[in-house]
Amino acid sequence: QVSAEETLIVLEILPSFDSVMRSDFTRHTLIEYCAAAAFKATPLRGDARQLGEEVQLRDVRFLLTKSEQAIFVRRGAVLLCLDPIKAVVTATSALLLVGEGADSVLEPLKARLAASDTQHSS
Repeated sequence: QVSAEETLIVLEILPSFDSVMRSDFTRHTLIEYCAAAAFKATPLRGDARQLGEEVQLRDVRFLLTKSEQAIFVRRGAVLLCLDPIKAVVTATSALLLVGEGADSVLEPLKARLAASDTQHSS
């Protein structure tokens, strides 16, 4: 069980295909990150910002504690629980939540990101 203030290890993947390992996320900062991304991605048109449900603590809890496959579409983010991959995708980045034993998934992914980065920069 992950507490609400426990630090999460996250691989942040940017649109440039650069990736950064981060250890400054908690459940709450992940929710704040998604809310900020939703605010930036949603144009100011009437009640457009009110459409859909924001990422909630229960969504993050499910993502971190369950192993069943699920996809949640929320305002400004898509949450993917495709064990062993657990991710939050926004308009500006993808956050891959790194759990125990995720090294077998991370290393090939980082290699592909590096290859994509060199292809896009040439």
